Amino acid sequence: MIDDNRTDEVIEELKGEFDEIDSSPAIDFTLANFLVQEGNMTESIKYYVSAIRKFPDFLRARKNLGLIYVQDGNFSEALPHLVKCVELGGADGDLYGLIGYCYLNAELYASALDAYRMALIFEPNSKDWRLGKAQCLISLEKYDDAIAMLTELIQMDKSKKDFWLFQANAYLASEKSEDAAANLFLVDLMEQADANSKLLLGDIYVTLELPHLAVPQYLDVLDSDEKLPVSKAVRIVEVLARSTNWKEASEVSPKIKEKYADQFSPEEANKFDSLEPKFSSHWIVRKKPSKPWRNLSNEIRLMDEYSYY
Repeated sequence: MIDDNRTDEVIEELKGEFDEIDSSPAIDFTLANFLVQEGNMTESIKYYVSAIRKFPDFLRARKNLGLIYVQDGNFSEALPHLVKCVELGGADGDLYGLIGYCYLNAELYASALDAYRMALIFEPNSKDWRLGKAQCLISLEKYDDAIAMLTELIQMDKSKKDFWLFQANAYLASEKSEDAAANLFLVDLMEQADANSKLLLGDIYVTLELPHLAVPQYLDVLDSDEKLPVSKAVRIVEVLARSTNWKEASEVSPKIKEKYADQFSPEEANKFDSLEPKFSSHWIVRKKPSKPWRNLSNEIRLMDEYSYY
């Protein structure tokens, strides 16, 4: 093992031996590895590429280069190297999982699903690969399968809020609003809810004709230090007004006006001002539908607006 104090010296020595044409792939690969060790990821790419150019079947160089590209978010560059590693006999759970992640980010969900399935054969207990598989299933609209996979993940780690949130989105997409609300409520109880999950829970309560439960969720968001876009603050009133829950709208509107009025665009100000007179007369008109609002298009709109995948 080389002393840390000598690493820079060794890197300079290897750079002195490097040549675009004549140096051996092993020298290029070793130099790249030392640069990675020092955190110089971008510089290391040049030497991994050189090693691969001189020896195209250099498995470790391709895998390391693919990993750097993934960490850099350059999935299109990473994918060919990772796939080549499989061809060269380097298949394992990590490799298939990374391939799945690249396909997922390229929105090639069927290919990503196949890769995650292979990754789980090698590493059946991997939460990352299970979550990736669940994301693919949601994107492919295989909601029941996604819900089942996320149930397994929740059983593996009940404290992980992302599992509950992804499953809530799958429930929404499959018209199971009550189950989605239950998941979001549990995240709130775990004190891990952020503004988006609280707003989503509030909106679901409104669609389930439980506006009195929505108000605390909305007020929590408005009272928090979390930065909320003005458009989302105004939207709270719109959601309540659209369902003619004027009493509840009147409970949240003062807080919105106090905190956001000076940030309203002219359009938002006009919209808010047009609704305010109706809040004051909420006891005169209060629509009470005879059965829960079961509008799939609305639920999908909610899912898109607060999507966690």
